[in-house]
Amino acid sequence: MQESLFEVVTSEASYLRSLRLLTDTFVLSQALRDTLTPRDHHTLFSNVQRVQGVSERFLATLLSRVRSSPHISDLCDVVHAHAVGPFSVYVDYVRNQQYQEETYSRLMDTNVRFSAELRRLQSLPKCERLPLPSFLLLPFQRITRLRMLLQGHRAGGPVTLPPCPQNILRQTEEGSSRQENAQKALGAVSKIIERCSAEVGRMKQTEELIRLTQRLRFHKVKALPLVSWSRRLEFQGELTELGCRRGGVLFASRPRFTPLCLLLFSDLLLITQPKSGQRLQVLDYAHRSLVQAQQVPDPSGPPTFRLSLLSNHQGRPTHRLLQASSLSDMQRWLGAFPTPGPLPCSPDTIYEDCDCSQELCSESSAPAKTEGRSLESRAAPKHLHKTPEGWLKGLPGAFPAQLVCEVTGEHERRRHLRQNQRLLEAVGSSSGTPNAPPP
Repeated sequence: MQESLFEVVTSEASYLRSLRLLTDTFVLSQALRDTLTPRDHHTLFSNVQRVQGVSERFLATLLSRVRSSPHISDLCDVVHAHAVGPFSVYVDYVRNQQYQEETYSRLMDTNVRFSAELRRLQSLPKCERLPLPSFLLLPFQRITRLRMLLQGHRAGGPVTLPPCPQNILRQTEEGSSRQENAQKALGAVSKIIERCSAEVGRMKQTEELIRLTQRLRFHKVKALPLVSWSRRLEFQGELTELGCRRGGVLFASRPRFTPLCLLLFSDLLLITQPKSGQRLQVLDYAHRSLVQAQQVPDPSGPPTFRLSLLSNHQGRPTHRLLQASSLSDMQRWLGAFPTPGPLPCSPDTIYEDCDCSQELCSESSAPAKTEGRSLESRAAPKHLHKTPEGWLKGLPGAFPAQLVCEVTGEHERRRHLRQNQRLLEAVGSSSGTPNAPPP
């Protein structure tokens, strides 16, 4: 146990020495700064000096505990205190990681002065021939290493790290305060790593949306802001529109084939037409919950389905007849727009993630009234699952419906549109006439 606890201290000291080397040699180098714009310098090194400051304070607290007694009583309480507070700087650092990597690659390819000065600095004996990217990766490697020391798990860790001793948590006495501190520390550090990983994925999704926005052209369609933290591109595909005209007429006297590219986001469907230069001209769009897809039986022809927007960008219903390149491709699009509502064998109501309603907490509650999570007044949870007993399940957990009031607006309008569409379909089937699209 003493060896494992001491490893936390010695590894932090080694990590801090590397951070100081990064700062003194690269970040504070005036010669290197002179080759960069202020923006590139900030993107390349991010908040690494704040990370260094957090490491200095963390190590000072660890050393103070070690010096107080030759026998280390516990360090996990120190780890937990820093993990729930100052360690949030790691999340900010990792959030910038993708831009950091892209900036480094661009500078090495296009900035001759930068690459020459960087090679000179990397050749210094104190750098031990390590490239700059190996130093820039230190913060995320450190927080991962800290979790390994607590639980002894190597999966996902950098292969260059030395083997860690037997983990701290496994050696603690059952039911002791040391075990409780170790569990708290492991949970807090793991949460930091999860937040870091989520930020990396979120930044990649945002970067993908930014690049996609640069390709879109809103010519005769009202533009909408596409980039959002909560929006993600789920998939896209090329389809062929058959004989579609303005006003909802699906077939013309002479069939016409128009290539389309559909972009399906977590909450939105964009219908675009490919143009030259990888541009995409937006023809129409609708909220995902207002899109329906229905297969058109035609055994002799290619897989065909009808795509209906109950309310497009103009607030009007539109219909398109689309052909897919394969049956599996068509099934993928048909499965992307399931009809929300009760499951066949369950009285519960299941909502799609793209159309779950939001609730506003009207009464604060302790975990005793909910399933493990407390609700604070004016909080805005959303639910995906409603039981007949009046419980809402979703984010942040399960809670009684009487504790919240639903936030109406777009969600209510979309619900009424779908109810109206189902009513029209029911009337059409009961009268024996198919539900034809409105002219």
